[in-house]
Amino acid sequence: MKIKPGPISRRTQVYEVQAHYMAKAIYSLVDAYSREFRPNTELTLEIFYRFRGLNEYKQFEEAAFVCGFVCTDYSRFFPLDKAHERPLEVIPSLSFSKLRHYIHTLQRAEKWNSEYSGSLWTAVQCGALSLVARRLESDQSLYEINDEYDEEEI
Repeated sequence: MKIKPGPISRRTQVYEVQAHYMAKAIYSLVDAYSREFRPNTELTLEIFYRFRGLNEYKQFEEAAFVCGFVCTDYSRFFPLDKAHERPLEVIPSLSFSKLRHYIHTLQRAEKWNSEYSGSLWTAVQCGALSLVARRLESDQSLYEINDEYDEEEI
């Protein structure tokens, strides 16, 4: 086996270890947010730069790429407003491909609106991103069943 060149597409497989690492990066960002800011802090430009300067912010961005959540072939953005207005309704109902699209859209909004994007801030503040992490970590409906090994063979 060799390293495969080329971009990640939405058809590129995401492995369990990548999903768990993405969840870990999300939890780290949420924890850093909780340490640094009050729950209902208004996002001013100064606060935005402090948030964007967090190591955990950079780790989230890197994890989104490395773990295969940022893809080259999404033609539209995920509707973040719906997820952020009603996270307890929207996030639990999303398939893995839609969760992936959600993270992709968050990361792209941060990159393309780098002068002052509130998308990731809002995702953390409203709890939507924590719900995504929880699902990536423990929602077995997102995972393929691994029946590669028969117990009698082991």
